[in-house]
Amino acid sequence: MSRILVIDDKQDNLIIASAMLKTQIADCTLLLARTGTQGIEKAKSESPDVILLDILISDMNGYEVCRKLKEDAATNHIPIIMLTAAKTGYEGRIKGLETGADAFLTTPINESELIAQVKVTLRVKKAEDQLRIDKYLLEKIVTERTRALEDSRRELAIRNRIANIFLTVEDEEVFEHVMTIIIDALRSRLGLFGYIDSEGSLVCPFMKNWQDCRISESEKAMIFPPETWSGLWGKALKEKKTIRASEPFHLPEGHIPLKHVLCSPMLYHEKAIGILLIANKETDYDEKDRLLLQAMSAQIAPILYAKLQKDAQEKQRRHLEDQLRYTRKMEAIGTLAGGIAHDFNNILAAIIGFAELASMNIPDGVAKGQIKEVLQSGYRAKHIIRKLLDFSRTEKEDLRPVRIGAIVAESLQTLKPSFPSHIEVHQTISAISDTIMADPAQIRQILSNLCANACQSMPSDAGTLEISLSSVEMEKSESPDKTRSYVRLAVRDTGVGIKPEMLERIFDPYFSTKDRYEGTGLGLAVVQGIVRRLDGTINVQSQVGIGSTFEVFLPCIEVESPQLQTPDVKPLPRGKEKILMVDDEKPVLNLVQQMLYRLGYDVVINTNPASALEIFRKNPKDFDLVMTDMKMPEMSGEEFARAIIAIRPEVPIILCTAHREKLHGKLSDVGIKEVIIKPFSMRDIAYAIRRVSDAHA
Repeated sequence: MSRILVIDDKQDNLIIASAMLKTQIADCTLLLARTGTQGIEKAKSESPDVILLDILISDMNGYEVCRKLKEDAATNHIPIIMLTAAKTGYEGRIKGLETGADAFLTTPINESELIAQVKVTLRVKKAEDQLRIDKYLLEKIVTERTRALEDSRRELAIRNRIANIFLTVEDEEVFEHVMTIIIDALRSRLGLFGYIDSEGSLVCPFMKNWQDCRISESEKAMIFPPETWSGLWGKALKEKKTIRASEPFHLPEGHIPLKHVLCSPMLYHEKAIGILLIANKETDYDEKDRLLLQAMSAQIAPILYAKLQKDAQEKQRRHLEDQLRYTRKMEAIGTLAGGIAHDFNNILAAIIGFAELASMNIPDGVAKGQIKEVLQSGYRAKHIIRKLLDFSRTEKEDLRPVRIGAIVAESLQTLKPSFPSHIEVHQTISAISDTIMADPAQIRQILSNLCANACQSMPSDAGTLEISLSSVEMEKSESPDKTRSYVRLAVRDTGVGIKPEMLERIFDPYFSTKDRYEGTGLGLAVVQGIVRRLDGTINVQSQVGIGSTFEVFLPCIEVESPQLQTPDVKPLPRGKEKILMVDDEKPVLNLVQQMLYRLGYDVVINTNPASALEIFRKNPKDFDLVMTDMKMPEMSGEEFARAIIAIRPEVPIILCTAHREKLHGKLSDVGIKEVIIKPFSMRDIAYAIRRVSDAHA
């Protein structure tokens, strides 16, 4: 629809123009004005598409009206066709053009010319209007894109700074640097950077300006378990979306006042791994702020994930290094203990042996009683050395029938001095049948690890540790209708207890509820591994603040009841055989020589195996029996035995050693008929010689 304003002070001209325009131009709306002033007002209020303006108007001439319309920004875009008299010369037309007229028509008006001119002017006006719209839209697009480009450059600069921080800043300081950049970029006062650890808790290593909440910025990190996730940041983590909000907020007592909050979760493969939170901007956070924080969260998420993975790997590497150092330390201690025990056994052999000989050589009296005390102390020392040798043993597990009750009682006597003084220890050993297939060292390790964990879990002022051993009947898993006898070893403490969510992980390697410097996370994993290898099970019951109970169930084996033995008081067996004895320890040689002389034997001793071998080689038929130590500097007892057998295969050999080392072959392959464990008594050696000699005869 076209809107045409006609300004003319002559009524007849208005009527004629209206009639022509209405009949020739479809959907034409006519606006009429009798004065220049009225025409100017209607042009401003109605904004017509074209104006027909007569030059001769009563209140002001058409040139003045045209000038005013073209000077006004509201009307200067409207085309004006001036109606002039035929006598108007070129000067008048030029003046009209200078004031802004777009065309001229001469009165009286020719209908065809009027319609054609108006239509042309309308087409030009429509094109110009479209050009103005296009120009406006183009300018708007350019402005918006320029602004977006500036925002993009700003965001890119921020993101590059953040990425550079992750690459150049070490350890926990990276979170502070990143959060400072975000706070500055979004003109905020408060900030929080949090990541979710392996336990599922939100760890906040950096919280900016939260002192009013009584949170010290000097603390390493604040930790929020999942059950404490609440408020806007809890909602953002749970719903995995960016949230912005303004007052009012429902805050706990003592919380810092909040006016505006914007928080965005950091998502990696649709999983929330952390959160960015900013607050207290002077104005509301707008959509641009939301998009910027969300973009930064998206950029940080994969970098944070990689950092968390690297930190986890580094933590595991440190655990492995710690365990390796611990293993090497234990190997070194074991080697040292084994060496000390071996040397000390030779010393004990001399002490016990010569004490026995002295006891035989003196009459009853005070001195004999004192020698008896020496022997008792020697036997206790022998028992302790046996433990050291078991500890230092490096060969495979030696599974054999053992009485677990005796091992537990013996181990507790050894462990008790290491327990903290404030812990009260109770033990109850009431198992009726306690024979199992195990390596004694395994049982000691189970008990040691469980007791160590129990002691560490109890507070420093008081605590009770209970160890019990009892017999139970349990159904066999492979045949529910039958039962089997088990021995139940239980270790109960009154410590802090274990959280329910951690119970499923306590047997995982490297998992520990203690501080990283207080445990390796391997103790319970080792216990579980031993129990499984022994075909047993382990259970745990725990209550936070009450304590924990670990139960180990090991299957019993059936053994014949041993007949009661009476002390052997018969005289020691004697003999007349000739024996070659080699040992690099001179006191041991002297002891054995005196023992064997006393028993009637002819003994040749030597501290050098090569020299002893040469003596045997010269007269192999002279000797009825050979005795050798195992560990000697120039030649081992095994090598010496093989050399003897090579010379005379049928000669019996007795091996003397601190413990049963793993030989490269069977004992019989090297001619060894008997093994005597140092330190040995005169009774041990007397019966061993007779068993070997009588069997050979």
